[in-house]
Amino acid sequence: MGHSSGSITYDRYAKEVEVDRLVNVMADVYKEIVG
Repeated sequence: MGHSSGSITYDRYAKEVEVDRLVNVMADVYKEIVG
């Protein structure tokens, strides 16, 4: 626990999850406006 390589991997994963969530939200908003 607490290895720097592990935290870097987790950080990268967390950022990817945030981007995925943001993309999903943007897609939902787009559907609401267009659809």
